[in-house]
Amino acid sequence: LELDRVVVVGLAEGSFPARRRDDPLLPDRVRAVAGPDLPTRAELVHDEHRALLAVLAASTHTTFTFPRGDLRRRAERAPSRWLLDTCEAADGTRPSAEDLDRETGDWLREVPSFVAGLRASSFPAHAQEYDVRALLDRAEAGQAVTGSSILAERPALARAVALLEGRLSDRFTRFDGNLATDGDLRGAVIPSPADPQEVTSATRLETWAGCPHAYFVRHVLRVDPVEDPEEQYRLSALTRGSMIHAVLDRWLGAILEADADPAPGVDWSEDDRIRLLDLAEAEADRLQARGLVGRSVYWHRDRQVVLHDLMQFSVFDRDQRAAHGTAPVATELSFGMPDDPVPPVTITLPGGRDIRLRGAIDRVDRAHGGSLLVIDYKTGRSDAFAKLSADDPVPGGTHLQLVLYALAARRVLDRPDAPAEGAYWFVTDRGGFTPAGYPVTPEVEQMALTVVERIVDGIGTGVFPLHPARPGWRLFPDCLYCEPDGLGLAHQYADWERHRADPAVAPYLDVCGDDDD
Repeated sequence: LELDRVVVVGLAEGSFPARRRDDPLLPDRVRAVAGPDLPTRAELVHDEHRALLAVLAASTHTTFTFPRGDLRRRAERAPSRWLLDTCEAADGTRPSAEDLDRETGDWLREVPSFVAGLRASSFPAHAQEYDVRALLDRAEAGQAVTGSSILAERPALARAVALLEGRLSDRFTRFDGNLATDGDLRGAVIPSPADPQEVTSATRLETWAGCPHAYFVRHVLRVDPVEDPEEQYRLSALTRGSMIHAVLDRWLGAILEADADPAPGVDWSEDDRIRLLDLAEAEADRLQARGLVGRSVYWHRDRQVVLHDLMQFSVFDRDQRAAHGTAPVATELSFGMPDDPVPPVTITLPGGRDIRLRGAIDRVDRAHGGSLLVIDYKTGRSDAFAKLSADDPVPGGTHLQLVLYALAARRVLDRPDAPAEGAYWFVTDRGGFTPAGYPVTPEVEQMALTVVERIVDGIGTGVFPLHPARPGWRLFPDCLYCEPDGLGLAHQYADWERHRADPAVAPYLDVCGDDDD
Protein backbone atom coordinates (compact mmCIF):
# COMPACT_ATOMS: atom_id res chain seq x y z
CA LEU A 1 0.00 0.00 0.00
CA GLU A 2 1.00 3.62 -0.53
CA LEU A 3 -0.30 5.66 2.38
CA ASP A 4 -0.30 9.41 3.05
CA ARG A 5 -0.29 9.16 6.83
CA VAL A 6 0.05 6.31 9.29
CA VAL A 7 -0.36 6.50 13.08
CA VAL A 8 1.20 3.68 15.12
CA VAL A 9 -0.03 3.70 18.74
CA GLY A 10 1.37 2.11 21.87
CA LEU A 11 5.07 1.82 21.05
CA ALA A 12 6.05 0.66 24.53
CA GLU A 13 7.98 -2.39 25.64
CA GLY A 14 5.55 -5.13 26.52
CA SER A 15 2.93 -3.83 24.09
CA PHE A 16 4.85 -3.51 20.80
CA PRO A 17 6.74 -5.74 20.78
CA ALA A 18 4.47 -7.66 23.11
CA ARG A 19 5.79 -9.97 25.79
CA ARG A 20 6.27 -13.41 24.34
CA ARG A 21 5.58 -16.46 26.46
CA ASP A 22 6.33 -19.95 25.33
CA ASP A 23 3.34 -21.97 24.13
CA PRO A 24 2.59 -24.54 26.88
CA LEU A 25 1.07 -26.94 24.33
CA LEU A 26 3.68 -26.57 21.55
CA PRO A 27 6.82 -24.88 22.96
CA ASP A 28 9.45 -23.47 20.64
CA ARG A 29 11.75 -26.49 21.12
CA VAL A 30 9.00 -28.69 19.68
CA ARG A 31 8.18 -26.23 16.90
CA ALA A 32 11.86 -26.11 15.89
CA VAL A 33 11.81 -29.89 15.29
CA ALA A 34 8.77 -29.54 13.02
CA GLY A 35 10.66 -27.34 10.57
CA PRO A 36 9.92 -23.94 9.01
CA ASP A 37 6.21 -24.62 8.45
CA LEU A 38 5.53 -24.21 12.18
CA PRO A 39 6.83 -20.78 13.25
CA THR A 40 8.20 -20.28 16.74
CA ARG A 41 6.97 -17.67 19.19
CA ALA A 42 10.35 -15.92 18.95
CA GLU A 43 9.94 -15.52 15.18
CA LEU A 44 6.64 -13.69 15.65
CA VAL A 45 8.57 -10.73 17.12
CA HIS A 46 10.57 -10.44 13.90
CA ASP A 47 7.37 -10.57 11.86
CA GLU A 48 6.01 -7.61 13.83
CA HIS A 49 9.23 -5.68 13.32
CA ARG A 50 9.14 -6.28 9.57
CA ALA A 51 5.51 -5.10 9.47
CA LEU A 52 6.49 -1.87 11.23
CA LEU A 53 9.37 -1.24 8.81
CA ALA A 54 7.03 -1.91 5.88
CA VAL A 55 4.59 0.70 7.18
CA LEU A 56 7.41 3.23 7.53
CA ALA A 57 8.49 2.59 3.95
CA ALA A 58 4.95 2.81 2.55
CA SER A 59 3.78 6.05 4.22
CA THR A 60 4.62 9.67 3.41
CA HIS A 61 4.06 10.83 7.03
CA THR A 62 4.28 8.57 10.07
CA THR A 63 3.31 9.37 13.65
CA PHE A 64 4.38 7.17 16.55
CA THR A 65 2.81 7.42 20.01
CA PHE A 66 4.40 6.19 23.21
CA PRO A 67 2.47 5.99 26.53
CA ARG A 68 4.73 6.98 29.39
CA GLY A 69 2.54 5.48 32.12
CA ASP A 70 -0.17 2.96 32.85
CA LEU A 71 -2.89 4.44 35.04
CA ARG A 72 -4.41 1.05 35.83
CA ARG A 73 -1.11 -0.30 37.15
CA ARG A 74 0.36 2.99 38.39
CA ALA A 75 3.61 2.15 36.64
CA GLU A 76 5.91 3.84 34.14
CA ARG A 77 6.35 2.39 30.69
CA ALA A 78 9.60 2.05 28.76
CA PRO A 79 9.72 3.13 25.08
CA SER A 80 9.84 0.33 22.55
CA ARG A 81 13.28 -0.69 21.29
CA TRP A 82 11.93 -0.06 17.80
CA LEU A 83 11.00 3.51 18.74
CA LEU A 84 14.57 4.06 19.97
CA ASP A 85 15.84 2.61 16.66
CA THR A 86 13.79 5.23 14.80
CA CYS A 87 15.11 8.03 17.04
CA GLU A 88 18.66 6.88 16.32
CA ALA A 89 18.00 6.84 12.58
CA ALA A 90 16.55 10.38 12.72
CA ASP A 91 19.14 12.03 15.01
CA GLY A 92 22.26 9.94 14.62
CA THR A 93 22.44 9.02 18.32
CA ARG A 94 20.43 6.52 20.30
CA PRO A 95 18.64 8.19 23.27
CA SER A 96 18.21 6.55 26.64
CA ALA A 97 14.75 5.49 27.70
CA GLU A 98 14.83 7.89 30.69
CA ASP A 99 15.80 10.99 28.64
CA LEU A 100 13.91 10.34 25.47
CA ASP A 101 12.32 13.82 25.39
CA ARG A 102 15.63 15.64 26.04
CA GLU A 103 17.89 13.71 23.68
CA THR A 104 15.83 13.80 20.51
CA GLY A 105 15.23 16.42 17.86
CA ASP A 106 12.36 18.86 17.61
CA TRP A 107 10.33 16.28 15.72
CA LEU A 108 9.34 14.70 19.06
CA ARG A 109 6.47 16.38 20.93
CA GLU A 110 5.68 15.61 24.57
CA VAL A 111 2.04 15.73 25.66
CA PRO A 112 2.01 15.73 29.49
CA SER A 113 -1.69 14.85 29.81
CA PHE A 114 -5.01 14.76 28.03
CA VAL A 115 -5.89 18.22 29.33
CA ALA A 116 -2.54 19.64 28.24
CA GLY A 117 -2.94 18.15 24.78
CA LEU A 118 -6.46 19.53 24.48
CA ARG A 119 -5.35 23.04 25.44
CA ALA A 120 -2.40 22.95 23.04
CA SER A 121 -4.33 21.67 20.03
CA SER A 122 -4.86 24.21 17.25
CA PHE A 123 -8.42 23.08 16.61
CA PRO A 124 -10.69 20.62 18.47
CA ALA A 125 -11.24 17.36 16.64
CA HIS A 126 -14.95 17.10 17.50
CA ALA A 127 -17.75 18.70 19.48
CA GLN A 128 -16.89 17.00 22.76
CA GLU A 129 -13.31 18.37 22.67
CA TYR A 130 -14.70 21.82 21.85
CA ASP A 131 -17.07 21.72 24.85
CA VAL A 132 -14.40 20.50 27.28
CA ARG A 133 -11.92 23.08 25.93
CA ALA A 134 -14.45 25.87 26.47
CA LEU A 135 -15.10 24.77 30.07
CA LEU A 136 -11.36 24.54 30.76
CA ASP A 137 -10.87 28.05 29.45
CA ARG A 138 -13.57 29.35 31.81
CA ALA A 139 -12.00 27.54 34.77
CA GLU A 140 -8.55 28.88 33.91
CA ALA A 141 -9.97 32.41 33.72
CA GLY A 142 -11.45 32.05 37.21
CA GLN A 143 -15.05 31.91 35.98
CA ALA A 144 -17.66 29.45 37.26
CA VAL A 145 -18.04 26.47 34.98
CA THR A 146 -21.71 26.11 35.87
CA GLY A 147 -22.41 29.59 34.46
CA SER A 148 -21.35 28.67 30.94
CA SER A 149 -23.95 29.14 28.21
CA ILE A 150 -22.70 25.87 26.69
CA LEU A 151 -24.27 23.93 29.56
CA ALA A 152 -27.68 25.45 28.83
CA GLU A 153 -27.37 24.42 25.19
CA ARG A 154 -26.08 20.91 25.90
CA PRO A 155 -28.07 19.12 28.66
CA ALA A 156 -25.87 16.01 28.46
CA LEU A 157 -22.77 18.09 29.18
CA ALA A 158 -24.54 19.85 32.05
CA ARG A 159 -25.38 16.49 33.61
CA ALA A 160 -21.76 15.37 33.25
CA VAL A 161 -20.53 18.52 35.00
CA ALA A 162 -23.09 18.05 37.78
CA LEU A 163 -21.96 14.45 38.23
CA LEU A 164 -18.28 15.41 38.53
CA GLU A 165 -18.98 18.28 40.92
CA GLY A 166 -21.24 16.07 43.03
CA ARG A 167 -18.76 13.22 43.33
CA LEU A 168 -15.87 15.55 44.12
CA SER A 169 -17.80 17.33 46.87
CA ASP A 170 -18.23 16.36 50.52
CA ARG A 171 -22.00 16.19 50.07
CA PHE A 172 -23.84 12.89 49.74
CA THR A 173 -25.53 13.47 46.38
CA ARG A 174 -27.66 11.43 44.03
CA PHE A 175 -24.49 10.50 42.16
CA ASP A 176 -23.25 8.78 45.34
CA GLY A 177 -26.48 6.94 46.09
CA ASN A 178 -28.68 9.56 47.76
CA LEU A 179 -32.07 9.10 46.14
CA ALA A 180 -33.95 10.60 49.07
CA THR A 181 -33.76 14.38 48.64
CA ASP A 182 -32.45 15.28 45.17
CA GLY A 183 -35.07 16.99 43.04
CA ASP A 184 -34.72 14.97 39.84
CA LEU A 185 -35.15 11.69 41.71
CA ARG A 186 -37.54 12.75 44.45
CA GLY A 187 -40.36 10.95 42.72
CA ALA A 188 -38.36 7.84 41.93
CA VAL A 189 -40.02 4.66 43.10
CA ILE A 190 -37.69 2.57 45.27
CA PRO A 191 -39.35 -0.70 46.33
CA SER A 192 -39.60 -0.76 50.11
CA PRO A 193 -39.65 -4.05 52.06
CA ALA A 194 -42.70 -2.63 53.85
CA ASP A 195 -44.73 -2.34 50.62
CA PRO A 196 -47.65 -4.81 50.74
CA GLN A 197 -46.66 -6.43 47.43
CA GLU A 198 -42.99 -6.85 48.37
CA VAL A 199 -41.42 -9.98 49.86
CA THR A 200 -37.97 -9.69 51.44
CA SER A 201 -35.50 -11.95 53.24
CA ALA A 202 -33.07 -11.74 56.13
CA THR A 203 -30.09 -11.98 53.76
CA ARG A 204 -31.41 -9.15 51.59
CA LEU A 205 -31.84 -6.86 54.60
CA GLU A 206 -28.33 -7.73 55.78
CA THR A 207 -26.98 -6.71 52.37
CA TRP A 208 -28.17 -3.12 52.90
CA ALA A 209 -26.63 -3.06 56.38
CA GLY A 210 -23.29 -4.20 54.99
CA CYS A 211 -23.24 -1.95 51.89
CA PRO A 212 -26.34 -0.08 50.67
CA HIS A 213 -24.72 0.40 47.25
CA ALA A 214 -24.53 -3.37 46.81
CA TYR A 215 -28.21 -3.63 47.76
CA PHE A 216 -29.14 -0.94 45.23
CA VAL A 217 -27.23 -2.51 42.35
CA ARG A 218 -28.35 -6.06 43.06
CA HIS A 219 -31.92 -5.73 44.31
CA VAL A 220 -33.10 -2.45 42.75
CA LEU A 221 -31.21 -2.42 39.44
CA ARG A 222 -31.07 -6.26 39.46
CA VAL A 223 -27.46 -6.44 38.25
CA ASP A 224 -25.45 -9.52 39.20
CA PRO A 225 -21.65 -9.82 39.00
CA VAL A 226 -20.32 -11.84 36.08
CA GLU A 227 -18.33 -14.88 37.13
CA ASP A 228 -15.62 -16.44 34.98
CA PRO A 229 -15.69 -20.21 35.59
CA GLU A 230 -12.27 -20.59 33.99
CA GLU A 231 -10.73 -18.84 36.99
CA GLN A 232 -11.98 -21.47 39.45
CA TYR A 233 -9.00 -23.67 40.27
CA ARG A 234 -10.45 -24.85 43.59
CA LEU A 235 -13.85 -25.81 44.87
CA SER A 236 -15.44 -22.41 45.56
CA ALA A 237 -16.69 -21.51 49.03
CA LEU A 238 -20.22 -21.12 47.63
CA THR A 239 -20.21 -24.58 46.03
CA ARG A 240 -18.68 -26.12 49.16
CA GLY A 241 -21.39 -24.57 51.34
CA SER A 242 -24.17 -25.65 48.98
CA MET A 243 -22.79 -29.19 48.93
CA ILE A 244 -22.70 -29.50 52.72
CA HIS A 245 -26.17 -27.97 53.10
CA ALA A 246 -27.64 -30.30 50.47
CA VAL A 247 -26.10 -33.43 51.99
CA LEU A 248 -27.22 -32.60 55.53
CA ASP A 249 -30.75 -31.79 54.33
CA ARG A 250 -31.13 -35.08 52.46
CA TRP A 251 -29.61 -37.08 55.28
CA LEU A 252 -31.68 -35.54 58.06
CA GLY A 253 -34.81 -35.40 55.88
CA ALA A 254 -34.70 -39.14 55.27
CA ILE A 255 -34.23 -39.80 58.99
CA LEU A 256 -37.18 -37.55 59.93
CA GLU A 257 -39.37 -39.14 57.27
CA ALA A 258 -38.60 -42.59 58.70
CA ASP A 259 -39.26 -41.26 62.22
CA ALA A 260 -35.84 -42.59 63.23
CA ASP A 261 -34.21 -39.48 64.73
CA PRO A 262 -32.29 -40.24 67.92
CA ALA A 263 -33.20 -38.87 71.33
CA PRO A 264 -31.19 -35.96 72.80
CA GLY A 265 -27.61 -36.99 73.46
CA VAL A 266 -27.95 -40.39 71.77
CA ASP A 267 -25.20 -41.04 69.24
CA TRP A 268 -25.94 -41.66 65.58
CA SER A 269 -25.78 -45.29 64.53
CA GLU A 270 -23.12 -46.69 62.24
CA ASP A 271 -25.77 -47.09 59.52
CA ASP A 272 -26.63 -43.40 59.85
CA ARG A 273 -22.99 -42.42 59.38
CA ILE A 274 -22.59 -44.72 56.38
CA ARG A 275 -25.73 -43.19 54.83
CA LEU A 276 -24.32 -39.69 55.41
CA LEU A 277 -21.04 -40.67 53.74
CA ASP A 278 -22.87 -42.26 50.78
CA LEU A 279 -24.91 -39.10 50.23
CA ALA A 280 -21.76 -37.01 50.39
CA GLU A 281 -19.98 -39.23 47.85
CA ALA A 282 -22.95 -39.05 45.49
CA GLU A 283 -23.12 -35.24 45.74
CA ALA A 284 -19.36 -34.98 45.18
CA ASP A 285 -19.66 -37.13 42.05
CA ARG A 286 -22.53 -34.97 40.80
CA LEU A 287 -20.58 -31.73 41.25
CA GLN A 288 -17.51 -33.27 39.60
CA ALA A 289 -19.59 -34.36 36.60
CA ARG A 290 -20.89 -30.78 36.24
CA GLY A 291 -17.36 -29.35 36.31
CA LEU A 292 -17.89 -27.33 39.51
CA VAL A 293 -15.01 -28.65 41.58
CA GLY A 294 -12.01 -26.96 39.95
CA ARG A 295 -8.79 -28.69 38.92
CA SER A 296 -8.47 -32.37 39.74
CA VAL A 297 -5.12 -31.89 41.48
CA TYR A 298 -6.91 -29.76 44.13
CA TRP A 299 -10.25 -31.57 44.08
CA HIS A 300 -8.83 -34.84 45.43
CA ARG A 301 -7.83 -33.09 48.66
CA ASP A 302 -10.88 -30.80 48.84
CA ARG A 303 -13.17 -33.80 48.49
CA GLN A 304 -11.53 -35.57 51.41
CA VAL A 305 -11.77 -32.41 53.53
CA VAL A 306 -15.53 -32.10 52.90
CA LEU A 307 -16.13 -35.79 53.66
CA HIS A 308 -14.11 -35.48 56.87
CA ASP A 309 -16.11 -32.41 57.92
CA LEU A 310 -19.40 -34.27 57.41
CA MET A 311 -18.19 -37.20 59.49
CA GLN A 312 -17.13 -34.82 62.23
CA PHE A 313 -20.55 -33.15 62.03
CA SER A 314 -22.25 -36.29 63.35
CA VAL A 315 -20.14 -36.04 66.54
CA PHE A 316 -20.69 -32.28 66.86
CA ASP A 317 -24.44 -32.75 66.36
CA ARG A 318 -24.61 -35.39 69.10
CA ASP A 319 -22.84 -33.09 71.56
CA GLN A 320 -25.13 -30.15 70.74
CA ARG A 321 -28.28 -32.25 71.12
CA ALA A 322 -27.02 -33.42 74.49
CA ALA A 323 -26.20 -29.87 75.59
CA HIS A 324 -29.61 -28.45 74.62
CA GLY A 325 -31.72 -31.56 75.23
CA THR A 326 -33.23 -31.35 71.75
CA ALA A 327 -34.07 -33.55 68.79
CA PRO A 328 -34.54 -32.42 65.15
CA VAL A 329 -38.09 -31.80 63.90
CA ALA A 330 -37.53 -30.02 60.56
CA THR A 331 -34.85 -29.50 57.93
CA GLU A 332 -34.84 -26.80 55.25
CA LEU A 333 -38.07 -25.41 56.65
CA SER A 334 -39.05 -23.04 53.83
CA PHE A 335 -41.70 -20.34 53.66
CA GLY A 336 -42.64 -17.81 50.99
CA MET A 337 -40.26 -19.27 48.42
CA PRO A 338 -41.33 -19.65 44.75
CA ASP A 339 -43.77 -22.56 44.36
CA ASP A 340 -43.75 -23.01 48.15
CA PRO A 341 -47.13 -23.99 49.64
CA VAL A 342 -46.22 -22.10 52.83
CA PRO A 343 -46.88 -18.36 52.30
CA PRO A 344 -44.48 -15.60 53.38
CA VAL A 345 -44.41 -14.89 57.11
CA THR A 346 -45.71 -11.47 58.13
CA ILE A 347 -43.67 -9.73 60.83
CA THR A 348 -44.86 -6.54 62.52
CA LEU A 349 -42.19 -3.93 63.19
CA PRO A 350 -42.18 -1.74 66.33
CA GLY A 351 -43.65 1.18 64.38
CA GLY A 352 -46.68 -0.85 63.30
CA ARG A 353 -45.71 -1.60 59.70
CA ASP A 354 -45.52 -5.16 58.38
CA ILE A 355 -42.89 -6.87 56.27
CA ARG A 356 -43.42 -10.14 54.44
CA LEU A 357 -40.51 -12.52 54.92
CA ARG A 358 -39.38 -15.53 52.95
CA GLY A 359 -36.52 -17.93 53.54
CA ALA A 360 -35.44 -21.47 54.35
CA ILE A 361 -34.35 -22.43 57.87
CA ASP A 362 -31.56 -24.98 57.75
CA ARG A 363 -32.88 -26.88 60.74
CA VAL A 364 -35.25 -26.67 63.72
CA ASP A 365 -34.87 -28.79 66.88
CA ARG A 366 -37.36 -29.11 69.73
CA ALA A 367 -36.77 -29.80 73.42
CA HIS A 368 -38.97 -31.89 75.71
CA GLY A 369 -40.48 -28.75 77.20
CA GLY A 370 -41.59 -27.54 73.76
CA SER A 371 -38.95 -24.84 73.22
CA LEU A 372 -37.47 -24.48 69.73
CA LEU A 373 -33.83 -24.31 68.65
CA VAL A 374 -33.46 -22.59 65.27
CA ILE A 375 -30.17 -23.56 63.58
CA ASP A 376 -28.38 -21.95 60.66
CA TYR A 377 -25.41 -23.91 59.27
CA LYS A 378 -22.25 -21.96 58.46
CA THR A 379 -19.37 -23.44 56.47
CA GLY A 380 -16.91 -20.52 56.77
CA ARG A 381 -14.95 -19.02 59.62
CA SER A 382 -16.56 -17.81 62.83
CA ASP A 383 -14.49 -14.60 63.15
CA ALA A 384 -17.23 -12.30 61.86
CA PHE A 385 -19.61 -13.59 64.57
CA ALA A 386 -17.34 -12.83 67.54
CA LYS A 387 -19.47 -9.87 68.70
CA LEU A 388 -22.75 -11.80 68.57
CA SER A 389 -24.60 -11.86 71.91
CA ALA A 390 -28.01 -11.35 73.46
CA ASP A 391 -26.90 -7.82 74.38
CA ASP A 392 -26.13 -7.09 70.70
CA PRO A 393 -28.07 -9.71 68.70
CA VAL A 394 -27.62 -8.07 65.29
CA PRO A 395 -24.26 -6.20 65.40
CA GLY A 396 -24.09 -3.58 62.67
CA GLY A 397 -27.41 -4.74 61.23
CA THR A 398 -25.95 -8.11 60.27
CA HIS A 399 -26.78 -11.67 61.37
CA LEU A 400 -30.55 -11.16 61.26
CA GLN A 401 -31.38 -14.80 60.58
CA LEU A 402 -31.55 -16.03 64.17
CA VAL A 403 -34.25 -13.62 65.33
CA LEU A 404 -36.25 -13.48 62.08
CA TYR A 405 -36.06 -17.25 61.59
CA ALA A 406 -37.11 -17.88 65.19
CA LEU A 407 -40.23 -15.74 64.62
CA ALA A 408 -40.87 -17.52 61.33
CA ALA A 409 -40.42 -21.00 62.83
CA ARG A 410 -43.05 -20.27 65.49
CA ARG A 411 -45.54 -19.29 62.78
CA VAL A 412 -44.79 -22.12 60.34
CA LEU A 413 -44.81 -24.81 63.06
CA ASP A 414 -47.89 -23.24 64.66
CA ARG A 415 -46.19 -22.69 68.02
CA PRO A 416 -46.59 -18.91 68.46
CA ASP A 417 -45.77 -18.87 72.18
CA ALA A 418 -42.93 -21.40 72.23
CA PRO A 419 -39.65 -20.21 73.80
CA ALA A 420 -36.98 -20.10 71.13
CA GLU A 421 -33.22 -19.99 70.85
CA GLY A 422 -31.19 -19.25 67.75
CA ALA A 423 -27.76 -20.67 66.95
CA TYR A 424 -25.27 -20.54 64.13
CA TRP A 425 -23.51 -23.87 63.81
CA PHE A 426 -20.05 -23.71 62.24
CA VAL A 427 -19.90 -27.20 60.78
CA THR A 428 -16.38 -27.41 59.34
CA ASP A 429 -12.86 -27.69 60.69
CA ARG A 430 -12.29 -24.24 59.28
CA GLY A 431 -15.09 -22.88 61.46
CA GLY A 432 -13.94 -24.89 64.46
CA PHE A 433 -17.19 -26.86 64.96
CA THR A 434 -18.50 -24.26 67.39
CA PRO A 435 -21.97 -22.79 68.01
CA ALA A 436 -22.80 -19.10 68.42
CA GLY A 437 -26.22 -17.87 69.47
CA TYR A 438 -28.58 -16.71 72.21
CA PRO A 439 -32.13 -17.13 73.53
CA VAL A 440 -34.62 -15.12 71.49
CA THR A 441 -36.30 -13.28 74.34
CA PRO A 442 -38.86 -10.44 73.93
CA GLU A 443 -36.04 -7.98 74.67
CA VAL A 444 -33.87 -9.50 71.94
CA GLU A 445 -36.82 -9.41 69.52
CA GLN A 446 -37.41 -5.73 70.27
CA MET A 447 -33.75 -4.79 69.71
CA ALA A 448 -33.48 -6.77 66.48
CA LEU A 449 -36.78 -5.55 65.01
CA THR A 450 -35.85 -1.95 65.79
CA VAL A 451 -32.73 -2.40 63.65
CA VAL A 452 -34.80 -4.09 60.94
CA GLU A 453 -37.15 -1.11 60.94
CA ARG A 454 -34.22 1.28 60.46
CA ILE A 455 -33.03 -0.83 57.53
CA VAL A 456 -36.51 -0.76 56.01
CA ASP A 457 -36.62 3.04 56.46
CA GLY A 458 -33.21 3.45 54.80
CA ILE A 459 -34.23 1.37 51.80
CA GLY A 460 -37.62 3.02 51.45
CA THR A 461 -36.24 6.56 51.55
CA GLY A 462 -33.46 5.81 49.06
CA VAL A 463 -30.26 5.94 51.14
CA PHE A 464 -27.68 3.89 49.23
CA PRO A 465 -24.11 5.05 49.98
CA LEU A 466 -21.19 2.92 48.88
CA HIS A 467 -19.51 1.54 52.02
CA PRO A 468 -16.26 -0.21 51.03
CA ALA A 469 -13.90 -2.03 53.34
CA ARG A 470 -10.78 -0.25 54.54
CA PRO A 471 -8.10 -0.59 51.80
CA GLY A 472 -5.62 -3.37 52.35
CA TRP A 473 -4.20 -6.47 50.72
CA ARG A 474 -6.82 -9.09 49.85
CA LEU A 475 -6.57 -12.23 47.78
CA PHE A 476 -10.05 -11.62 46.35
CA PRO A 477 -12.40 -8.60 46.39
CA ASP A 478 -14.71 -8.52 49.41
CA CYS A 479 -17.54 -6.97 47.40
CA LEU A 480 -17.70 -7.06 43.61
CA TYR A 481 -20.20 -4.19 43.70
CA CYS A 482 -17.69 -1.93 45.48
CA GLU A 483 -14.66 -3.23 43.58
CA PRO A 484 -15.85 -4.59 40.22
CA ASP A 485 -12.42 -4.23 38.58
CA GLY A 486 -10.49 -5.83 41.45
CA LEU A 487 -7.97 -2.96 41.46
CA GLY A 488 -8.33 -1.82 45.05
CA LEU A 489 -10.60 0.37 47.16
CA ALA A 490 -8.48 3.47 47.73
CA HIS A 491 -10.63 6.00 45.88
CA GLN A 492 -13.92 4.36 46.97
CA TYR A 493 -12.85 4.52 50.60
CA ALA A 494 -11.74 8.15 50.22
CA ASP A 495 -15.23 8.97 48.89
CA TRP A 496 -16.80 7.19 51.86
CA GLU A 497 -14.62 9.13 54.29
CA ARG A 498 -15.83 12.42 52.76
CA HIS A 499 -19.51 11.50 52.62
CA ARG A 500 -19.95 9.82 56.00
CA ALA A 501 -20.14 13.22 57.76
CA ASP A 502 -23.13 14.31 55.66
CA PRO A 503 -26.35 14.26 57.74
CA ALA A 504 -28.05 12.35 54.90
CA VAL A 505 -25.84 9.34 55.71
CA ALA A 506 -26.89 9.36 59.38
CA PRO A 507 -29.77 6.85 58.92
CA TYR A 508 -27.26 4.33 57.65
CA LEU A 509 -24.69 5.03 60.38
CA ASP A 510 -27.43 4.47 62.96
CA VAL A 511 -27.52 0.87 61.75
CA CYS A 512 -23.92 0.00 60.91
CA GLY A 513 -22.17 2.22 63.47
CA ASP A 514 -19.61 4.95 62.85
CA ASP A 515 -16.55 2.71 62.63
CA ASP A 516 -14.96 0.31 60.16
CA ASP A 517 -14.98 -2.91 62.18
